[in-house]
Amino acid sequence: MLLNKPAKQARTREALLMKYIFFNHPLFKNYRDNIIELPESPQQFLLPADSEDKLVTLEGGDIMVISPEHVLIGVSERTSMEAAHIAIKTLFEKNVVKKISVIKIPKKRDYMHIDTIFTQVKKTCG
Repeated sequence: MLLNKPAKQARTREALLMKYIFFNHPLFKNYRDNIIELPESPQQFLLPADSEDKLVTLEGGDIMVISPEHVLIGVSERTSMEAAHIAIKTLFEKNVVKKISVIKIPKKRDYMHIDTIFTQVKKTCG
């Protein structure tokens, strides 16, 4: 489970609720060691207002697991390159995946997240 900070302040409550549920609900008790939380930079408050790429914001629509060992991360209007770098470093350090592909997405509402651009199709055998 990857916990992160959303780009839009309106979604902060949602992120806090999910964090509370994952760490406190008995349903997730056996998975607490699998929770990965992306930290903010301690100096984030010092950054100029126009340095959006240095903010640590990542939204679930920009993460796509395409196989058990391969993840796509979209860098978009709502997921910063800084968050992608931290996620990559953390996922490799924890041996969660073996391959990560970063997809740069235009910062337009039409392409809000990676899941608005790509649709995963199941491969059928036979």
